[in-house]
Amino acid sequence: MEDSAEDFVWQTIDPDLIWVMDKLIVSRKMRYNCGPVGLDVPHPGFYIVRPCVNMLGLGLGAEKCGLRKTLAICPTVTSGVSGLKVDISA
Repeated sequence: MEDSAEDFVWQTIDPDLIWVMDKLIVSRKMRYNCGPVGLDVPHPGFYIVRPCVNMLGLGLGAEKCGLRKTLAICPTVTSGVSGLKVDISA
């Protein structure tokens, strides 16, 4: 099987630039209301909980969870995921 563009990037990316592949780091740099699993959420509401790194994209492993206090209460949350607040009023 031929390597995909994602394979090429993962195999050749400069380790100092690999943060661009991590949704949590990118979200934090963009000042989104986000955080890793296990931290209390600052405001109750709906959050998109997803893998931090997903080379396939397509939203695989992402789910919308209504959270009151902590990301850990999302039923299918495992390690290596982050949450991003969703503004459903827009």
